This record gives sequence, C-alpha cells and structure tokens, in this order.
Amino acid sequence: MKNNHVNHWLLIPLLLATFSYPASAIELVQAIEGGDYDRIFSRPGGLRVADDGTVYVTGTRSGDLLQIVDGNITALPLDSDGFDGSGLGGIDVLADGSVVVASWDSGQVTVLGDDMKPSTVFSKDGGGPGELDSPSTVSASLNDRIHVADVKNNRVTVFNSQGLFLSVLGYGGGDIAALNSPGHIEIDAEENVYVLEGKGRVSIFNRDGDLLERIEQKTLRELIGASSDFTAMTVDDDGNLYLGAGASGKVHVIDWKNGRQLSEFGSRGRNRSQYTRIDFISINSSGQLAILDSYNEKVEVWQLEQNEFSKPAIMNRIRFGGEADINCDSAYAFINDLTLCIVGREDKIYVLNADGSVSGEFGEAAKSPEKLDVGPKTVAILDDNNLHVYTHDNKLVFSAGGWGISEGNLVDPIDVFVSGETYWVSEGASKNNRIQQFASDGRFMRSIKPRDGKQVNFVKAGPIAVDSKGNVYIADLGGSGLIRIVDEASQVIGEIGITGDSPQKVTEFHALDIDQQDRLYVAATSEIGEYQIKVYQE
Repeated sequence: MKNNHVNHWLLIPLLLATFSYPASAIELVQAIEGGDYDRIFSRPGGLRVADDGTVYVTGTRSGDLLQIVDGNITALPLDSDGFDGSGLGGIDVLADGSVVVASWDSGQVTVLGDDMKPSTVFSKDGGGPGELDSPSTVSASLNDRIHVADVKNNRVTVFNSQGLFLSVLGYGGGDIAALNSPGHIEIDAEENVYVLEGKGRVSIFNRDGDLLERIEQKTLRELIGASSDFTAMTVDDDGNLYLGAGASGKVHVIDWKNGRQLSEFGSRGRNRSQYTRIDFISINSSGQLAILDSYNEKVEVWQLEQNEFSKPAIMNRIRFGGEADINCDSAYAFINDLTLCIVGREDKIYVLNADGSVSGEFGEAAKSPEKLDVGPKTVAILDDNNLHVYTHDNKLVFSAGGWGISEGNLVDPIDVFVSGETYWVSEGASKNNRIQQFASDGRFMRSIKPRDGKQVNFVKAGPIAVDSKGNVYIADLGGSGLIRIVDEASQVIGEIGITGDSPQKVTEFHALDIDQQDRLYVAATSEIGEYQIKVYQE
C-alpha cells in the first residue's frame, strides 16, 4: 500500500456561489489531485464521501481502491480472495462502516472487512436473477439494502449486505417502469431510489419498487433553463437532486417535488470550482459534496451550509451469524439468538447456538417434522399429519390432527402459523384444501374453505400468515399470483399482488410471515427472480 500526501484545503473561505435553500453558501474542504494515481482519476469507476469525511475512489482500469483520509491517499488492491477486482465500479459505505464495491468486469460485488479485504463476495456476470452485467454505481440504504446499477441488463438489482438477492427495479421489456441504461443511483431518507438513465432521465422508485415519478430530460432542461446532458447524480437525505452537467461544468440542485431549481454552481474550466468532465458526485449526511472530474483528474469536496437532513428510518436488518456444520432442510429464528434446524433425513429438530454449534434437540413428539413456526411463547410443529405445540422451553402443550377429512383432522399440511394463542394450518396440498384454526388446547375452532357461497377465498391454499387484528393472509397456489386477506368474519377484505402479463406477477409462493408491526413478508418466485422477498405494509 502506498501513501501519497495531497493538497488539503481546510475550510478555505472561498465563496463559490450564492444559494437559496437548501444551502446558502459552500466552502472548499478538500482539493485532491490525482498525481501518482492519475490512471484511476482519469478512468474512475465510482466515488463516495462517507459520513466521517473519508473519500473513496475506484478505477475501471485498476483493481485499486483509493481511500483518502485527512488529505492522505492509500491505495488498497482488491483483486484477491475470490474477488476479481481488475476493473472496479461503484462504491458505498454500509451502516456499520463496511465498504461495498462492485466489479465492472466480473459482475461481482464484495463487502470489505475491517482490514479492507474482501470478506463477502457475491453475484457474477450474467443476466439471470441476482447476476450483473457491467455494474456501475452502488448505493446502500441505512437498512443495508445494496442497490447496484446493472447497466446492460437495464435494471437495478437489490441485495442484502451478505449477498442475498432480494429484488430488481425497472425490469426491462414493455413494463411502464422499465429502465434504459441506468448509470447512477442514490437513495434518500425514505428509501426512495433515484436512477439517472443515460444522460438525461431520472426515475424515482419507492422501497418496494413502485415507480413514483419519471422526470424526462426535457423537463430537467426546462427547470435549469439550459440545454444540457447530465453525466452524474446524487441525492441528499431530503430527496433533493444534485445533477452534474457535462457541457457547462455546473452542478444543479433541484427540488423535484415542487418542480424548481434551488441553486446551481460551478463553471467550465480547470481551476478551483471549475470542471470539464463531471463523472461522479456524492453527498454525505453532513452536507459534504464531493465532485470527481476525470478530465482535470481531481476531486473537490465542498461543505454545504445545509448540514442537517431528514433522518433515515431504520427498519429491521437481517444478518446471518455463524456457519453451522449441520445440514438443515429448513431453519427458523428462535429465542436468544438460537436457531431451530429441521434435519429431515434424521427426523429431528436441532437447536443451534449463534456460532452454529448444536446445543440440543427440540420437539421430541415430532417423529417426521416438516415445518414449524415460532410464536411469542410457543412453537408449532407440523409432523406428517399431526400438529404439535411446545413451549419455548421444550414442554409439550398439545398434539392435534391425525389423518382424516373431518374437522380437526389433517391431510398433508403444508404450512403452520402461530397467532397469539391460536394455531392455523394450511392443507392446500391435499383434497382437504382448507385452512383450519386450533385453540390453545388443540381444539378445532373454525376453517376457511375455497368458497363461501359466491365469495372466492382461494383456489388452492398455500402459505399463510395472520396479523394482529386476526386477518388471515392466504397465498393462492391456484395460479392467480394473489394473496387474499380474510377477516375474522370470514369475509375477503383485500387482495395483494399483480395479475395479468406483468413480469412481477408471482408464479410461486414459498412462505409468508408477519412481524410485530404487521408488515407482511412474502418469499416468492416471478419472472424477475427465482427467489425474492417482498415486504408490504398497510
């Protein structure tokens, strides 16, 4: 690793421009010239200014990541440990300070550990679900959802921080939300995703992938009062757009919600506050704005007077712990960082510690466990045609079911859900094709069948979940791609899903779950991806 001291300008009182809201003045904080690293500055792959002021620069012709702290450049080679970093692309910093980098050449993404070495590597070159073809910029939300601009696949691909493919935005084809060469992406405090396509259009999606707004290049040009292409984009936490204009060397700040330009600054040239080719811009939560100009081989960091923005909403983060030696057919989060692991070939349920070691067995009465659900106080286990319920300390509460078509009997149940002190079982895989509710002592309470008079509840019952109001969410395996919501009075009160020929239509449901805030989690397959997790909130 090589250190190179560069010019460090600390709060120089150089007034660049007069601003209206959100910033009334800016001051130059750092002026960083390429010097020994001009090969990276002249062909940059990404730029990020972290909340602590650290600047990161990547290069498309080099596997080196430049980390710039207090005016000192450190080159970090990343082409190692299973990560092909021969040509780097976008970069961002996760909530815990880890750095995530994409490789333009290999389609891989890596999360760097504390030693700034690849600790997690995922994705590969291609066009399938979770694959990337020429990834450019990377943007991570405070909830550790990693968004990658997948340029040649014309989409934005979303992963969690450990590489689990979650979803895509802007699926190609004739869909109204389709993207065209997404080059720059950013995320605001509400987890809205902003995409600069080509050199002119900005598309804005919400967290669930719904298109909120599409701002055409013509509209943007009218807002700034000039004819220009846009070569770079960033977004502050309040959702204001910062667009770099290649021809004029200016950065335009746009309040898109109210349709107005807030300010502009910069000019074309080679001096301070002048730019010839704005490749990337980045802003942090402290109002520091970094601008990378590859023609002039420099990065300038400016401190905006506006240094407080909307605070991002922290949602539940899902992270994995240790790696278990045991091969689980299915695994379920339990209490106190424990995991319940079903091993079908042994017909056992094991309790795993956070480090993956086995601490014991669970549910002795279950001779052929197939599925379970962990509730606030109990665990419900599907065992062949039986339902067993245990306390968290592994004491049997009751056993119910047994093969049969009568109420309270079960035939090939496929899912179970714990709702308070009652238990729901779905039998969509058998001729019973119903959903049954059992009381806290195992007594049959009621059932939901495919039809209730003229009302269609489902065609084929699939995975189920129940919210705090007692509404039952039923994934229909009959081909509709819908989840129907049935209330305590057995009335269908709503549907969730997309029908028709949309590529986002669900073709297979894997599982449903609901958290304490009544957010619905759906694991499903569609044309977009073989395994996706969708989150819905009322």
